Amino acid sequence: MPQKYRFVPKKKAKKPETLPIKAAIQSLFKSYRIDRKFNYATIINSWEDLMGKTIASRTGRIFIKEGKLFVEIFSAPLKNDMKFSKTKIIDIINNHIGEKIIRDVVFL
Repeated sequence: MPQKYRFVPKKKAKKPETLPIKAAIQSLFKSYRIDRKFNYATIINSWEDLMGKTIASRTGRIFIKEGKLFVEIFSAPLKNDMKFSKTKIIDIINNHIGEKIIRDVVFL
């Protein structure tokens, strides 16, 4: 009597390495295309940590549009000082995020 075919399940393919949680979350954000928005929110939420309490207390609205950071400043002397240090502000923010996101800063 011939032997009947026996079903042999295939082994599930495992990835050879495990990812750290940070890398897994970043790849998830990239797959859903929300990584840029997440970076924008991180910049806005960490504004006080990056610039300090004094500057943060004299700023109003902060938003990012097309790689430009828009900051509303209530103090005219502070606005003048910050205009002279635009490149330093851009470097601080981009170093905090780890990639070049902000290209320009506009003070309102």
